[in-house]
Amino acid sequence: MAEFDNGSLHIVSTKLHNLLNQVHAASSDDLSNKDVSAALSLMKENLGELISEVSESQDYSSSLREGIIMEATEHISLYSNVLGTVIRSSTTRNPFELYFPFKEIAKAFFPDGHVYLILSSEWNYVPFTYPLTLDELPNFILIGMPAPEADNVLAFPLAGHELGHSIWKRRGLVSTFSAKAFELTRRRFDDAPELLQALYPGVSKEQFENDMFSSRLKDSAISDIIALCLAQTEEVFCDLIGIGIFGISYLHAFRYLLAPSARGERSHVYPELLERAEILDTYTAQLGMAPVNISKWFSKEDDISHPFYAVLVRLADGVRREMWETLKEAVRNVISEAHIPAIRENAIVAVRQRFAGTMPIESDTSLGELICGAWDTYMNDFGLSLGESKHS
Repeated sequence: MAEFDNGSLHIVSTKLHNLLNQVHAASSDDLSNKDVSAALSLMKENLGELISEVSESQDYSSSLREGIIMEATEHISLYSNVLGTVIRSSTTRNPFELYFPFKEIAKAFFPDGHVYLILSSEWNYVPFTYPLTLDELPNFILIGMPAPEADNVLAFPLAGHELGHSIWKRRGLVSTFSAKAFELTRRRFDDAPELLQALYPGVSKEQFENDMFSSRLKDSAISDIIALCLAQTEEVFCDLIGIGIFGISYLHAFRYLLAPSARGERSHVYPELLERAEILDTYTAQLGMAPVNISKWFSKEDDISHPFYAVLVRLADGVRREMWETLKEAVRNVISEAHIPAIRENAIVAVRQRFAGTMPIESDTSLGELICGAWDTYMNDFGLSLGESKHS
């Protein structure tokens, strides 16, 4: 068992002071906006309180001291990650011109509370977010785009997906879909009892009905399926929010960053990538948008090899698909209540014409329309075929 003596306190205190020094150093830099400064100020305050708690804990009991040291260690890891994201937000690789229009979009989804937005870069080739769930930085949305693409305006629509995670959490949509997912999952087991034996081949039907321990296996499976289903549903919700904000440009950015599909097994908590692309094609077609057909650029990922998880995920996929209409309705309501304007085809054409003439864009053009026009121009100028577009 680990010992939490004064030596441990000294080490943790040193780490906290070193981290706080980095926050002070970042505060003295010429940072890009007030939201970054607000995040650093809050971090200084929180780290100062942690340092005081660690210092005072030397007079506490061993068990209390252990709890404080463990909490401080967790915060050191968290704040190091957050500080890296905050510091990278001030580098010139980020498209600063997108910050303010995207901040206005973010604010539209949270009219009842102040929202801080930090756009940054991340050294993973996938967009990343800290949604509105950090107790230490409440009301902050931190979005990191892949560093090589951080200044690429054409990839920026994927930030709409990351914003979607904050919308999902702030609006408590997990509770909205939990009850429906439970009902659908329970019904699947009631209609097809053999599914339990597919999950637990060593347990008979009689044991599930009569043995208390075996019956708990069913409850555990239902909980696991619901958790996977809700994770997948959140990801699809975020994709649809991205389309609501950025229109067809979201599909182009999705294809640009994620195609072709990586080799290997599919994720448990995302829909299979080819299916995600098919969902985007279907949804934009239902909205009457120009066909892009990005699914042709993706191939099917490998199935999950572990038989137990393969069945769990297959069931979660099915439940998530059954909630499609409910999901679309939730997205419509969210987009409508935020008063996000629909992407106008004539505005996209106007953007492309103004790009060709190197003229300023009209003031009533939305960010989504601007990037849709930019994608059309990019594809036309380089003779690319990223799909079918009626503007090309």
